[in-house]
Amino acid sequence: MIQVLNKNNFDEFKTYCLKYRFDHDESYLYDEDLKTFIIGEDNPTYLLYRENEIQGVCSFILDEYHLNGNKSRARIFHCKSNQTEDYKMLLEAVIPFNQKVERLIMFVPSKNVISRGILENLGFYVERYSYVMERTEKEPVAFTFPDGYELTDYVYGKDDDDYLNVRNKAFSTIKGSETPHTKEQVANYMKIDQILSGGVKILRYMGDPVGVIKMESESEGGKDYSFVAPLAILPEHQGKGLGSSLLRAGIQIGYDNGYKDCMLTVNGENENALKLYYKEGFDKTVEVVCYNYKV
Repeated sequence: MIQVLNKNNFDEFKTYCLKYRFDHDESYLYDEDLKTFIIGEDNPTYLLYRENEIQGVCSFILDEYHLNGNKSRARIFHCKSNQTEDYKMLLEAVIPFNQKVERLIMFVPSKNVISRGILENLGFYVERYSYVMERTEKEPVAFTFPDGYELTDYVYGKDDDDYLNVRNKAFSTIKGSETPHTKEQVANYMKIDQILSGGVKILRYMGDPVGVIKMESESEGGKDYSFVAPLAILPEHQGKGLGSSLLRAGIQIGYDNGYKDCMLTVNGENENALKLYYKEGFDKTVEVVCYNYKV
């Protein structure tokens, strides 16, 4: 039996998410995410029951950012039975609420072959690969910027447009990040507690913004990291070593905040970024597959 999420079964939904969030992708299942979760059409969510016991959950995100990109991202799509038929029932229940988008997206670790097989049987296809990379047990490296470039502190409410313009132009061709952010989104995510002290910087050339970096805190596998989220350089200023210096600055920010290890994510096809991260001491630790489903 399929039930729509409501206030009566919300605690069961939350308990299930906490138990199984690491099987696929926990990006939107942190304690704070579940604490601020709003039941409604922006978060179409269904629960699968058998003999009055929850067997699976399907919850997708229909916020402004994903709608602008004509997509809906899975918060969680998981059945503990690992049966294709259970997944199919949940998918069929949630699709009508996703008719306003062209595709559903979901991330699964590449090593999770059972879940991958189920998704592919349902018609999900591989769009791209993404890597988690870590730099551990290494000291920060000194950095400098060429003449005319200056690394400045981001000022909330004042530098939002500068940050936004660099971020959107730099990521306009990067799969999964090509949808422009809005000024309202910047204002919201600059308030989160995970941002490190002094963790948002704007690189300027002759006063004009040409690069940004934002450093947050992250916990994974019982370890704490600084997290690069994101690093961006305008295309016309790339190839000058600015990325290395900006990344080193971010690592130093993490170190100054007490984080000796650093983490980031990168698309597999972004070869220039991969070369940079390997050169700066990062190693690939996890490979994740981005699946798409045409609605």
